[in-house]
Amino acid sequence: MKRFFILVTFFFSVNLYASEEWSNIPSISGNGTIPVFSISRDDSTATVVLIPGGPFTIGNKSPDTGRPDGINFVVRSAGQFSQEKLNVVLMGKPDKAGDLRSTEQRQKDHHASDVMEVVGFAKKFDKPIWLVGTSLGAISVVNAVLTDKNVLVKGVVLSSSSFKDKRGYGVLSMDLEKLLVPVLLSGHEKDECPATNPKFNEDARKRLTASKKVAISLISTGSAPTGNICGPKHWHGYINAEVDAVRSISEFIRSN
Repeated sequence: MKRFFILVTFFFSVNLYASEEWSNIPSISGNGTIPVFSISRDDSTATVVLIPGGPFTIGNKSPDTGRPDGINFVVRSAGQFSQEKLNVVLMGKPDKAGDLRSTEQRQKDHHASDVMEVVGFAKKFDKPIWLVGTSLGAISVVNAVLTDKNVLVKGVVLSSSSFKDKRGYGVLSMDLEKLLVPVLLSGHEKDECPATNPKFNEDARKRLTASKKVAISLISTGSAPTGNICGPKHWHGYINAEVDAVRSISEFIRSN
């Protein structure tokens, strides 16, 4: 299926080897337009498609940096992923997608289609593609990869995963046994959010029986957590531990 990309802004960053752009991708599922921010590197080894948690917002274009100004872990860490010699594709919320703060909406077929549309966009960088989803974004990642019949995704990272809500819905209610690609289960050992308790990483690992490789990485560094324990500026969001979290993720990607 043909894909049409509308480039909104393009400029060179201060990094001599990287370029950045804002793009809008039409949603073939009928969810309007998908905003995407990307950073490409001449010396990249892989491409990461970053999927936010929470309400799925990446924020606005910062007048100072030109980058998204959202506070979600993968949004504020986009530049750090680039520093690890990775191409970065940060997916924003499709403008007609509705509320993506629920586990049900993250598991819908049309949502998986939108994520895979962004994966298709990432193919232009011609590097192995990895999906990295944090919190509710982990549900988005599993949902999308389970539909990836063309094997466009090389591997996945499930970060501070929303394992199960009060009704039991989340990553642990999905068909983890059907995931074939390498999987990194990443989190912070002090995460206090009930749905993303670090102990659930081991439960997920035991279910990933068909995956080529599974690893768990729990970060212990960081400082000054604030706000909601399930929010982006608490341990759940690797507050002041972004460098270590991104480096751990990047090392797993490079090892595969």
